[in-house]
Amino acid sequence: MLGSPAPELLNINPLVAVLDEVLSPAECAAIIAAGQGRMQRATVIDARGAGVETDGRTNSHCELPSAEFPQVLPMLMKIGMAPVSYTHLTLPTIYSV
Repeated sequence: MLGSPAPELLNINPLVAVLDEVLSPAECAAIIAAGQGRMQRATVIDARGAGVETDGRTNSHCELPSAEFPQVLPMLMKIGMAPVSYTHLTLPTIYSV
């Protein structure tokens, strides 16, 4: 982002950084509201191609139907998260600090 402060690097592996002032408070609130009640335990793909929960991956994620939440797509693209599919948007892991 032109004119934005440099990210604050918190960790290399996994990569964790703080990006200040990329989304407005209203945009953050909209993303959080869209994901309310939709968070699910993240899975990994096993040898059979099925998603399974593991002790090594404990985060949660959320997929939104893009037709139901069209306002979220421009915000995700603003933070560099191009959707894998335009029918379902996956929210990034966002931590409040």
